[in-house]
Amino acid sequence: MNTYHVAIIGVGPRGLNILERIKAIFEQQLIEMELVIHLIDPGEPGQGTHVANQLDYFLVNTIAGQITMFSDTTVTNAGIVVKGQSLLEWASEQGYRYADGSYIKACQEGRSLSENDYLPRSILGAYLTSVFDKIVYSMPSNIKLRHYRCRAENLVAGEDNCIDVVLEEGYKLAVNFVFLTIGHSQSKPDFEEQKMSDKVLACGRHNPHLAYFHNPYPITKLTSISPQASVVVQGMGLTAYDVIAQLTVGRGGRFIDNTPEQLWYKPSGREPQIMIYSRQSLPFSSRGVNEKGISGQYQAKFFTRQHIDQLRQRAFQIRRTYQLDFFEELYPLLFKEMCYVYEVTKLGIIELNPQLYVPLKEVQDAIEYIFNPLKNSDFKDHDDFKTFVLKLLEDDIVQAFGGNVSNPLKATTDMLRDVRDNLRYAVDYSGLTPSSHKRFLKEFCPIINRIAVGPPKERNIELLALIDAGIVKLGPGPNSTLEFSEQDSKFLLKSTQLRSPSVNSFDVLIRAKLDSFYPTTDRSKLIKNLLRSGMVTPYKNGAFHPGGIAIDESQNIVTRDGKVYKNIWALGVLVEGPNFYTYVLPRPFVNSKALQDAGRCVLAMLNQIVCHETRPLHEAKLEN
Repeated sequence: MNTYHVAIIGVGPRGLNILERIKAIFEQQLIEMELVIHLIDPGEPGQGTHVANQLDYFLVNTIAGQITMFSDTTVTNAGIVVKGQSLLEWASEQGYRYADGSYIKACQEGRSLSENDYLPRSILGAYLTSVFDKIVYSMPSNIKLRHYRCRAENLVAGEDNCIDVVLEEGYKLAVNFVFLTIGHSQSKPDFEEQKMSDKVLACGRHNPHLAYFHNPYPITKLTSISPQASVVVQGMGLTAYDVIAQLTVGRGGRFIDNTPEQLWYKPSGREPQIMIYSRQSLPFSSRGVNEKGISGQYQAKFFTRQHIDQLRQRAFQIRRTYQLDFFEELYPLLFKEMCYVYEVTKLGIIELNPQLYVPLKEVQDAIEYIFNPLKNSDFKDHDDFKTFVLKLLEDDIVQAFGGNVSNPLKATTDMLRDVRDNLRYAVDYSGLTPSSHKRFLKEFCPIINRIAVGPPKERNIELLALIDAGIVKLGPGPNSTLEFSEQDSKFLLKSTQLRSPSVNSFDVLIRAKLDSFYPTTDRSKLIKNLLRSGMVTPYKNGAFHPGGIAIDESQNIVTRDGKVYKNIWALGVLVEGPNFYTYVLPRPFVNSKALQDAGRCVLAMLNQIVCHETRPLHEAKLEN
C-alpha cells in the first residue's frame, strides 16, 4: 500500500480546518493508500491563541451561534459535508449555563445558553480541542496521526517534490505535502519602538514603575504593573478592552448591576490609573443585538460581485488594467449600500426599488457621520472632548440595544460584516491598484474595524462604569502625540486639537495593537529561514507590501524566484496581504471562506495523489 505524508504546521483553528477536511474527504475516497499526518505545534491541539486556561472575563467577539469548525450544505467546492457541532451546540451539550454574570458548567441555576451569547474564550478553546479529539478518535484506519509538541524551523526542498520539515533541535521529517497554518505572530519592534524600549531601559533606575509593553500578550505579564503606576494604553480597539479587563476585573474589581443599560464598578484598590487613546481617540462601536439568527445575512443590492466585475471591465477598457481604485470606484457603491440599508430600516419597509434609488441628503449626512463623528468638531479643552465622547458612547449603547435589523445605524454597520466576502472579492490578489490598496488598509480598514467589528455592548457599558469610577480616563483628543521625557522618566501624552492644550504624564505605556504579519519583521525562526532560502517571499502588489507571504490563487506558496510549490499551501494570518480579513473563525450556513479554502486545498492534495504527481513515502523518519 502506498503511503503519503502530510505536515500541518500550526494546529490552531486553521490547521484544525485542514485536519477536518482531510479526514472527511479521504474517508470518502476508496483509494488503496495510507496517509500519515504530522501535526507540528507546541500548544494544545486546535486552540491556537484561544487557550482554554485563560480567565473567563475575556470574551469571544462573535456570538456563540455563529462559530463552527464544520462545513454545511452552503459551503461550495470544499468536499463532502460532514456535520458537526457548532460552539453553541457543544457548549450547551457540555452543560454550560449563564448564572450570576458567568458561564458555568454543570450548573442548575440561571438560564440555558443563547445563540446570541458572547462566551468566554476559555470555552472556545475547550471547544476547539474537543473538535480535534472528535476528529482524531474517528479517523479511518488508513490515516495515522503523529503529534510533535515543538516548532518547525525550516522547510527544505528534497527529491521528487518531497519536502524536509526541519524541527527544533535540527530533526528533519520528509513529507509529500505541507500546510502552513501558523496563525498569529509577534513582530520585532521597528526603529521607533526599539528606541522607546532603549530609553525606558536606560531610565528605569529613576522611576521604579517605568515600563513599556510593545505587545500585551500573554496578558498575564501585565500583573507586573504596580497599582501606584499611571498607565497609558495606545489603541482603543479590541486589544485595549483585554488590557483594561486585565487591569481591573483581573485585579479583583467587580461590576455591579444597576440597570440593563448601566453598571457600577466597585474597585479592589489594586487598579492602576489608566488613560486610553488612539488616532481618533474614539472607542469602538458596540455590536447591535443580533436579530438575524445564526445564518441571516443582508444581500447586497449595489456592492455585488456582478457590479465589481463590471467595474473591472470598465477599468480595463480605460486603463488597460483590471485593478480598481477603492475610493474612486468601489467606495461609492458601498456608500450607496449603506445609505440604502439606513433609509429602508428607518422607514420600516422591506425594500426600495434599487433601480430608482437615490440617497437623500440627510441619509448621506448620517452615513458620513458614522464614518467620521469628529468632522468639523472643535473642542475647547480635555473636559469638552470627554463630554463629546461620553455622549457618543452612551448613544451608541442605546442604538446597540435597538438591534442589527431594527435600528438604522446598527443595521447599516452590521451590513458591512455581511458583505465582507464581496469586499474580499474586490481586494484579494491585488484587486486594487497599489496606491489604492495602501490607502484602503491605512484609512478605510481602521474605520470599518471601529464601526462594524467592535465589542459586545456589555464591554462599552463596563467602559462607561470604569470612567464613572475614575479608573479609566479618555485621552486628550484626536491625533494626540506621545513622547518620552528622559528628564522625568515619564511618557508624555500631548493634545494637538484642543484650544486649551493638555499634557498628561505616565509611568507605563502599553501598545494595545495586534501585530500584522510582515515576514521581514517576524520573530519566527521558520519564517526567517524560509525568507533566507527564498522559499517564501513577501507578497507585493506592485511596489506595495501589504503584509503576508506571496501565494497564488490556489493558496500555494510562491518563491522569491517565482516558482510555485504546488504541494505547499499557506492559509490564515500568514497570507493576510494577498488575502483580506483572514482573522475570523468559520460561521455556519454562510459558505464560510475559511472552510472553502481548507476544502479546496485538501481536494488539490487528493488530486495530486490520484494523478500520481508525487511519489509515495513508505516512512518519514526523524533524522538529525
